[in-house]
Amino acid sequence: MATQALTGMGSSLSIFEQRLQRRPGLQCDEEHLQPLEDVSMEEAPLADASEGGCEDRVEGTSQLEAESALAEPPSELRGGISVGSLRGDAAASEELRLHPPGLWARVNPQRGFVQKLKQAMKDARERHVAVTETRELRPNYIVLELFAGCARLTTTAADRAGWETMAPVDIIYGQDLHDAETRKGVLEAIKEAKPDLVTMSPRCGPWSQFQRINPNIDKVMEDRREDIPLWRFCREVWDEQTKHGRLALTENPAQSAALLMDFMMARPNLHRAKVPQCAFGLCDVVSGKPHQKFTAFDVNDEDMKEALLVGAVCHHTPEEHQAIEGNVFYEGRWQRRSALAAKWPPRLCEHIPWAAEQAWEKCDVEAPRKLTETRAPGRSHYVMPVEPFPTPEGQLRRELEKADWRGGQYDYVFFEGVARQGPHKIRQALAHLHVVLGHPSQERLVRMLLVSGASQAVVDMVKGLRCQICQAVRPPGAEPKVNAHRATRFGEKLLGDSFYVWDINGERFNVTHFIDALTEFHIGNASKQVSAEFTAEILQHRWCGIFGPPEVLQTDGGKEFVEVVQRLPRLLDFRHVVPPGAK
Repeated sequence: MATQALTGMGSSLSIFEQRLQRRPGLQCDEEHLQPLEDVSMEEAPLADASEGGCEDRVEGTSQLEAESALAEPPSELRGGISVGSLRGDAAASEELRLHPPGLWARVNPQRGFVQKLKQAMKDARERHVAVTETRELRPNYIVLELFAGCARLTTTAADRAGWETMAPVDIIYGQDLHDAETRKGVLEAIKEAKPDLVTMSPRCGPWSQFQRINPNIDKVMEDRREDIPLWRFCREVWDEQTKHGRLALTENPAQSAALLMDFMMARPNLHRAKVPQCAFGLCDVVSGKPHQKFTAFDVNDEDMKEALLVGAVCHHTPEEHQAIEGNVFYEGRWQRRSALAAKWPPRLCEHIPWAAEQAWEKCDVEAPRKLTETRAPGRSHYVMPVEPFPTPEGQLRRELEKADWRGGQYDYVFFEGVARQGPHKIRQALAHLHVVLGHPSQERLVRMLLVSGASQAVVDMVKGLRCQICQAVRPPGAEPKVNAHRATRFGEKLLGDSFYVWDINGERFNVTHFIDALTEFHIGNASKQVSAEFTAEILQHRWCGIFGPPEVLQTDGGKEFVEVVQRLPRLLDFRHVVPPGAK
């Protein structure tokens, strides 16, 4: 047929077009004639209208055939899917979805389809890389110690099961990290060997808190300028380890000024554990007394920070510690006590790899799928807060997290005594609780926690909580009050005082009166002038002459009671009392 010659496919025309070509007047073969009853209702009017004349029929047919042959979608719409006829069969509809072989070169895929292809290829490459890296997994952990000193951690990790060590890096081993080429070589070695844990302990001398009282400030600043490249190198190693999901640890005294530099405070995933080394056996080599030495261990994993704080509690009193100052004669020569205390104790060298293992091996495979499911005691749910769109609250939360790197969101809340050695998580929770509850007093907060069933350890930490805001706004303490002796009979204690009154004309009068402390019965009189004679006349004739002398007379130190103090107590045998501070 002509249709097959044009399209190359016998069924490429719709049922509607095939019926139009088969109606009488378009084909001369009788075998193609069909009755009008077989034509659908929508198509019948077209067939009836074409029976009016041959010329009209031929002319209408040529227009339909031209339209069916040239009616193709524009080029910008060819990336879609062809739509079948209104009532075509399923087989023909599925067949029309495919482009002929000659049209594939002219098809332009849609942009979304191209992006999906790219993302699929990217995911495939990532999976391939993950499979490839599986072969390179090591059975043991690798630790690298920078600024190693005596390299006690390296020696301890080498004897620990499941650990391997790299050669320690320090100037005493021939590697001066002040040299830029040496730092570059060490960084390349880290990228190549990919150690699981890198520890860094730059010297703390120029950054110590004792340098604040050093009179030679120029020397201090010069030493700090020399050490800044070392600290920037520590930041590079930290970023390299964090980028690839490996652990990094820096060690320095908790009061070191180096930790306050901007690029050190801005380290990603910064978590700080303040550890008293006396809890792990750091002692003076001569006296044997423990060195407290609060040390800041900065790590890039929160689980490792929590593990480092396990057992990091000092149980010594302040007077039991040995100050890290001066020189001692040790191993046949004089040595600085600070240099000897810089060596990590063996128990701490065992504790650091253990904390790293806790961070790596922490797995939540036993976590239930739903929050309503029960868990074993001591296990907790882990959730990930998601913020699909940036919000002002989210920006504020991120800024508060940055502030948390400096020592806590509530930096005006601190702890004293044994409470400062408690876990950081509990101290942060108590500080948050103190603020959100409106800065309650210690007694009230302790009572609330006890009612809520808190442990004794938490209650003891509350007793060491201090708040700078509470101290600033606290009212002055009340003066100590002494309970006075309460009178039990009439005349046991008599109180006297004077005051002024004015009449309706504005004339002033002095009123002197006395009142019994038990019954509040009182007498008084008014006079133009304040005088001791007038006061003595009232007391002697109007009180003592009627009720008898009191046992105690209490007045202020006014001049109207001078005569009373000098004469009447001796004559009538009673005691006169002027309270402290009375005028």
